[in-house]
Amino acid sequence: MEKEFNEIINKYNINNKDEENRYIWNNILIYIRDKYIVVRGKIPLEVAKTIHNNNYDTKYNIRLNGTINNANPIEFSTDDIYEEEMNNYINNSKLISSYIDKLLKANEEFNKRNDKDKYIKFYHIDNTEGLDVLLNELNNYYKNNNNKSKENNVTSYYVLCNKLKHIIRTGWKIWNVKSDRLESVAEHIFSTQMLAIAMQSEYNYDIDLKKVILMLAVHELEEIFIGDIPLTSKEHDNKQEIGHEAVKKVLSSLMNKDQIEKLILEFDERKTKEALFAYHCDKLDCDLQEKIYDESGYIDLYNQPNNEEYNSFIVQRMIQDRARSVTDIWYAFDEHLYSDDNFKKVFTYAKRNKITGNN
Repeated sequence: MEKEFNEIINKYNINNKDEENRYIWNNILIYIRDKYIVVRGKIPLEVAKTIHNNNYDTKYNIRLNGTINNANPIEFSTDDIYEEEMNNYINNSKLISSYIDKLLKANEEFNKRNDKDKYIKFYHIDNTEGLDVLLNELNNYYKNNNNKSKENNVTSYYVLCNKLKHIIRTGWKIWNVKSDRLESVAEHIFSTQMLAIAMQSEYNYDIDLKKVILMLAVHELEEIFIGDIPLTSKEHDNKQEIGHEAVKKVLSSLMNKDQIEKLILEFDERKTKEALFAYHCDKLDCDLQEKIYDESGYIDLYNQPNNEEYNSFIVQRMIQDRARSVTDIWYAFDEHLYSDDNFKKVFTYAKRNKITGNN
């Protein structure tokens, strides 16, 4: 089966794989398990109906959700809202009766929603002919739908990202920066990319710079929906979890959403050399921007109303120990974040020297 399987995969120009060596195509996972093929993901209900109405499921033994090969796809379909509700009910319902009541209500609401957002979770297929039939129907579906919506996909994503121009970095508001205009998240993203170019130029890192630039371009997409959550917020402990859910929403209109989301996860995990480099650019940009505000006279250490961080025991102790500027405090907090010697050198240089007006 493996030889025929690979021939069909090549027929549809499917090249991307995940870490488990499974093929990825338009958010669909395709792989061989034991003696059958698994096609898993959000398989549009429209495709499942076509497979069923043409008796392809019976003819080629295409088993919906691993059941019998002539199951009605409408009865096995779901959507994102229903899946989220089910997870919440399972996790929060202590009584079976309560869970059943919620399940019935969720099913009632699900049946009212449009079929275009509904999907099948997976198919089990016993032969490569069935795989070919299913991929052909999926391919036709994607062609018909994507050709109609590519322009909409681009503009929808752009409009969402445009919001980052108007979301102000929370730290500057917390520390009462008095500049006429404060740095937006979009400006922060741009600055991290410029730092990446400079650091690569001067220290000759062995990294894929294009990958880093793309990683930095998308590393704050979550803030379109959740904003810039400060360290002092109760929500910060769950920031990564709710951030990943927000990223899925932002990327939902793009065909390459899986690859972009994977890049964001790589950034958050900080295990690859590109992710570590990008992480340091993210941190250094924040420290350099603070220094620019401080040198420009926009931050007053002794005029910090409603600043919980300023009123904390640690910061007040630093002031007693002769901290004379916000930079002294800010840099004392961040120094331990740098594990890279070159970034640490630039950080230390900025701390000890005036960095504005040197050009």
